[in-house]
Amino acid sequence: MSFITCLDKQRQILSYLLDKLFDAKPASVVSVKREVLERGSSDQNSDKNFQISSAISARVPGAIDTLAFSMTFTAYTDSLRSFLNDLAKFDLPIVVRSIEVTRPSGIAKRSPRQTFNYNYNLVTNYQVLDNRIHSLSAMAGMEFQRSNLTSRFIELSDANQALYKGESVGDASTRLERENPAEAFAFLSYFTRWNYKYMGKYIVEFTMRADG
Repeated sequence: MSFITCLDKQRQILSYLLDKLFDAKPASVVSVKREVLERGSSDQNSDKNFQISSAISARVPGAIDTLAFSMTFTAYTDSLRSFLNDLAKFDLPIVVRSIEVTRPSGIAKRSPRQTFNYNYNLVTNYQVLDNRIHSLSAMAGMEFQRSNLTSRFIELSDANQALYKGESVGDASTRLERENPAEAFAFLSYFTRWNYKYMGKYIVEFTMRADG
């Protein structure tokens, strides 16, 4: 296989592989490497390329030509499955010789909290006395307030993304979840206010409040 022909075939096949990989929606593509077949190339030992081991290659000099590629990407298991299924549909045989899987090592945590607040008010006003000399009015009421708080803690090991609204990050292997004790807070208040006016000129006000 001539040098130009080899590069052209590698370009065509790599274009197909990348299209199928992107269709599988990976989280990220880390690297794509081609096997350097041209002799004496200075790229043969480059980190950008690789040499497939003869132990796993089907290449037979003079009989069977092969083109090898190495692709490194991060994705969920479903994306890998979709990618491999698409490769099986190619007109020419594409053989996946090895798959190296490294589980993510991240830890995702989430602590959802829910608070319910209740507030009740009852107020009454009463005009006790009202004439040209004396005016006496009263106001009395009560207020009740209560808060209920529930919370829990979720931790996923081997996660490869943050834990947002949902409670799953795909291939996370270990789940730790606990319910925190419910918390409640409440108080009750009574209050009153008295207003006295004399001749519409002098005002006396009395206010009292009790909380418990």
